[in-house]
Amino acid sequence: MRSKREKLLFAAALAVLLAAVGLVGASLIRLEKNSVLGVEIRDDADGNAEGELAFSLLLNGAAAPYDSYTDTYYIPQTLDRAGWSGALSTAEGYELSFVPDEFFEYRPSALEYCHVFRLCVSDGTVTDAVNVMFTGLPALCLESSGEMRLFCPDGSGEKGARTVVSACEFHVRGYESELWPKSSWKLTLFDENGAYYRAQLLGMRADDDWILMPMYGDRTKVREKLAMDLWNGIAATNPYALESGANAEYVEVFIDGNYAGLYLLAQRVDAKLSGGDADDTVYLFDGPDVPEAEDFLLTESFFCRDVELRSTHAFFESGLWDSCALWTGMVFGGTGTEALPRVQRPSNICDYYIFTSLVSSARYGFQSFYLTAHDNYGELSYTVIPTDFKFSFGCGFSELKFCNNTVYSGESAALPTACPVFEAYASVFPEKAEEQLCRRYLELEKILDAEKICGAAQALRSELVRSGAAERDRARWPESDYGAGMDELCRYIEARLEYMDSEFSAD
Repeated sequence: MRSKREKLLFAAALAVLLAAVGLVGASLIRLEKNSVLGVEIRDDADGNAEGELAFSLLLNGAAAPYDSYTDTYYIPQTLDRAGWSGALSTAEGYELSFVPDEFFEYRPSALEYCHVFRLCVSDGTVTDAVNVMFTGLPALCLESSGEMRLFCPDGSGEKGARTVVSACEFHVRGYESELWPKSSWKLTLFDENGAYYRAQLLGMRADDDWILMPMYGDRTKVREKLAMDLWNGIAATNPYALESGANAEYVEVFIDGNYAGLYLLAQRVDAKLSGGDADDTVYLFDGPDVPEAEDFLLTESFFCRDVELRSTHAFFESGLWDSCALWTGMVFGGTGTEALPRVQRPSNICDYYIFTSLVSSARYGFQSFYLTAHDNYGELSYTVIPTDFKFSFGCGFSELKFCNNTVYSGESAALPTACPVFEAYASVFPEKAEEQLCRRYLELEKILDAEKICGAAQALRSELVRSGAAERDRARWPESDYGAGMDELCRYIEARLEYMDSEFSAD
């Protein structure tokens, strides 16, 4: 539940947004048959409620996204489509009508400036009225009763569906939920029989496990997705290593009839995502406290210091830590390091080092990566995949609450990044490691282009602004609108790549 102060802040910010609709853009839409989403626009509809009706508003046959505090229904639209899409109705069969509004003909402005339309609902005797707001992003509704509804007007749901409905369990996850008031969530989907349901959501790989990332410490709401897209772009050019990471797409989230804000819906990194066998073992390194050899011998759980066992095995079995202990010994313990390039492709080692150097945050030296171990009839092979990009592009962790635990340092653009796996490789094969690093860096020059990366960042930000989601999230979570912005992000990328050119380019 929102506190009284939060409600006042949200209401004040929403009032500013509604005032901003006077800044109307172009792109006039001529309405056909004077209706929108199958609902007639009636001159005699004044938007004033004559009474109160109990009803369920449906969008494409499923309960529409709703915020009870503002009594507003949210209708997702494809951002760049010329007209309005979808169909509104009520479960009770009541008559619907829109109040005339010039913004129906100015769709881009209605989306960007969060314009509120009025919808009348009548049972023939009593007429009620509610707010309707259109958004340019998909909407995800979570109900504690055990249901998930995803509205994706571009047809990026399961088998091209515009609406995906599934049984669902969800709970708060991660230390972000301890740091920040806007929680991170984990979702698990089920079918009607209670079995895990692998659904394809927003064009991403089908899965039953999903994560909602809050981006609370990022004023731009761009850094995490930009980093994910960059890594996957690098991974796509490496045919020798199965190193693809998680994908993520923007959504606006509603939990039990309350607007929760802008999130990234993301996949979890596991054996399914890495493209390996179902029985591959995946470890998450999520802290600086790396286990030593004796720690692996003593553990009897899924955790060993700051490493978590993320295997697809249903139960803990003896020996599941053995492959992690072997790799950790080679990289951090200096044991058998000469065998590292035989069990982990040097191209993956170089990709990881180049990427973490670009992202450049203190988090990436000893933590925040997945280690996938593949056992091919006794022959082990490893792949490292980066994860957790909250603190990236010059933004690092701070103990200070007033700055949302995030501090920006432009000076770090000219500082080296620790990468223990590359350092271990270079310690036994220095000339070969350096030659492979410089060659791989040259191969990636079309991806590692400051203008392209900054352009991609600006495109992501533009999507959030044009959809109206950036302003709605700021209104819901005003304290998160703090810290480094887009200018700092792009300046950092430019300075960082200039530094990397001097470090990684062959003489």
